Amino acid sequence: MLIVADPCLKSLYLVAGTIVVKTSKFHGEIHSNVYPVLAGVGYICGLKIATLMFTGSLLGWVVIIPMIHTFGQDAVMFPAKITIGEIWENAGAAGMVSALTIGAIVCIVVALSGDMVQDLKTGYILGATPQKQQICEFIGGTTAAIAIGFIFQSH
Repeated sequence: MLIVADPCLKSLYLVAGTIVVKTSKFHGEIHSNVYPVLAGVGYICGLKIATLMFTGSLLGWVVIIPMIHTFGQDAVMFPAKITIGEIWENAGAAGMVSALTIGAIVCIVVALSGDMVQDLKTGYILGATPQKQQICEFIGGTTAAIAIGFIFQSH
């Protein structure tokens, strides 16, 4: 199968396979694949995803946030015990940043759990044991968190 598929795939590459940009500031290289096949998939899927993301952010900033500001100053959103207006008055911008940070953490946890389920499914298909996969997931997540912590602290 690979013998037949490889020439077929190579015939679709109409331009140079990789663009390399050397950077002197970072002492490294940036590589990018520029195959027409990848550009076509990006155009088909990427345009839809980009449109959805742009529409969602526009809806949030132009509609939802002004509505919360206008109509929701006296609203208490579960699990809070105080109103949105009191949160802003008492905590100010730092309180809002804290709320967004907590939301980002929850988002990351949900994304990692979905990734872990996909990894377990793939591992099952390949014959890996769940225990070894969980150990590797834990090591990978912990290593990434420590590395990001050092990167943030260095700046």
